[in-house]
Amino acid sequence: MNDDFSKGQVIDKLTQKTFDAFLRYDAYNDTFQATSSNQEAEAVYLKKAIEVEIRYTNIIYKL
Repeated sequence: MNDDFSKGQVIDKLTQKTFDAFLRYDAYNDTFQATSSNQEAEAVYLKKAIEVEIRYTNIIYKL
């Protein structure tokens, strides 16, 4: 897992809304963690869903 959070965005394709978040990729679980600040204690795992995309390090990932 990447230890550091980086600024990114969570994109909801159903509602066409974009949310700013601090993100990091967990390769072991093949998922992203998101938090509203740079604090790990608040981090949540994002569920894989076809209607959600992640913009992280200038790359868009489809969950």
